[in-house]
Amino acid sequence: MQAAALDFGYPRFAPPPAKTPAIAQLLVERYGVHARPRKSENALEALLRRLRLAHYDWNKVLPSDRLDVVWVLWHGVHPPAEHADFLLGYLQWVEQSQRRLQAGRLAAAWVAALDPSLPSIRTAGDWLARHATWLPDPWPALAMQFDIFAIDKGPANLADAFLGSDETAQKFFAQLNIPAANESGLALEILTVATAHAKPWIAEEPRLAARLCDLSLSENSFRPDTVKNCAPVRARSIRGALAEALLTPWQEQTPPAETQAQTLAFVIRHYGDVRVTRDRWTGISAMAEAVMRRWLVEESVTAYFRLAAQSKSVDHARLTERAEFWLADLGVIDDAWLLCSGRGMTLLDRDHPAHGTLGGCAPDRTAILLRIGDLIILESSHETHESIWFAGNLLAPALYRPTEQPYWANALMKSPDFSSAFNQKDNYTWQERLARFIERKTERKIAL
Repeated sequence: MQAAALDFGYPRFAPPPAKTPAIAQLLVERYGVHARPRKSENALEALLRRLRLAHYDWNKVLPSDRLDVVWVLWHGVHPPAEHADFLLGYLQWVEQSQRRLQAGRLAAAWVAALDPSLPSIRTAGDWLARHATWLPDPWPALAMQFDIFAIDKGPANLADAFLGSDETAQKFFAQLNIPAANESGLALEILTVATAHAKPWIAEEPRLAARLCDLSLSENSFRPDTVKNCAPVRARSIRGALAEALLTPWQEQTPPAETQAQTLAFVIRHYGDVRVTRDRWTGISAMAEAVMRRWLVEESVTAYFRLAAQSKSVDHARLTERAEFWLADLGVIDDAWLLCSGRGMTLLDRDHPAHGTLGGCAPDRTAILLRIGDLIILESSHETHESIWFAGNLLAPALYRPTEQPYWANALMKSPDFSSAFNQKDNYTWQERLARFIERKTERKIAL
C-alpha cells in the first residue's frame, strides 16, 4: 500500500534553488570550457612575457598563470614547450595532481601545434599516449583507433583513413570531433603524409588526385599557406611535395580528361601559371613544371579554337581545318599564349591559364601565339593564314605580356618571315606547306 502524504498543518516552502548551475558557471568563467582559451590574445601575450621574465622556470610560474600555460606552450618564435625543463615541469604538475581538464586541453593544444620538427611535440605526444585514459572524449577512442598521439603513426593512420574514404575533408575532420582540427598542425601533417602515400599510386588510381586537392583546403584557404608566415620552411615543403604528387605521375601517361582538368584548375588557383608566377614555383622540380607546361599548351590551344568558334563572323570551315591541324599533334608545341579581346575575356573562368589582351579589334576576335623551337607562330580567328617569325626578328610578338599591356591587332601582323599563304603555286596544301616548313626549321614532324 502506498503511504499517504503526511500533512501536520505546517506551512509549505519551496526547496531552495540548486546551486550547481551557478557554481558550474563560475568554474567555466574562471577556467574556461572545452578546448578554447578563456583569456584574450593580449592576455596570452602578457603571459608569454611573464614566462620569459621567469626564464621558463616552472617553479617561478604564478599559480594563477599555471592554468593558462597550456594555451601558450607552442606560441611564439621560441615556444615555451621547446624549453625541455619547463615542459617537464608542466607535465609533472598535470600528472601529480591528476588535472584531467588540463590534460584534455593539452591534447587540443598539441593537435593545433603539431609539427614533427619540434622535439616538444614528440615529448608531449608520448605523455598524452600514456595518459590517454585520463582524457575526455574523443581522445581515448582516437588513441585506440588511430594511435593519434604517436607522431610516427597517428597522422599516417588518419591519412590512410581519409584517402580510403569518400568523405570530404571538412566532414572527415568534423567526424573526428576534435576542436578546430581542420585548421590544425595535425591536419597539415595528415596532408604531408597523405601526399607521400598517394604519389606512387595516382597514375593507377586517379581519384587520389582529387582526394589530395580536397585535403589541401581548409574552408577557402590553401592549407600550406596558412603557415607560410610562422613556418615558411614547412609551408614550402608541403607546397612542393603536393605539386610533385599531382603532376609528376603524368610524365609518361595521359590522365583521364576530368582528372587533368580538375588538377590543372587547382594548380593554377593555388600556384599560379608557371610561366608568369615563377616565384610561386620555387623548389618544384623541372619534371613537374614540364607536365604543367604541357597541360597549359593543351588548354590554351583548345580554348582558342573554342572561343573562335563562338564568333558569328568567323569562317567556320577554315577554322575547322586549322583546329584539325593543330589539335592533332599538340606535342610539337612548346608554348601557347592565348590572346583575348573583350568578349573572350568574359568567357574564361578564373582558373584558366594566364593569357594576354587583344586590342584594336572587334570584341569577338581571338588569337594565339605558339612557340615551336625558335619559331613564333600567330593564329588569328579572322585571318586566313598563320604568320611565322624566326628567332631574332625584333618584330616578332613576345609571349607573356601582362593583360594591362595589350597586343594591338594591326601590330601583330608586321613583317612575318613565313606564312603558308606564301608560294601557293606549288602543288601542296596549306597544311603540307606549313608542316614541311616547321619540320625543316625545327626537325619536328607534324602528323597530317
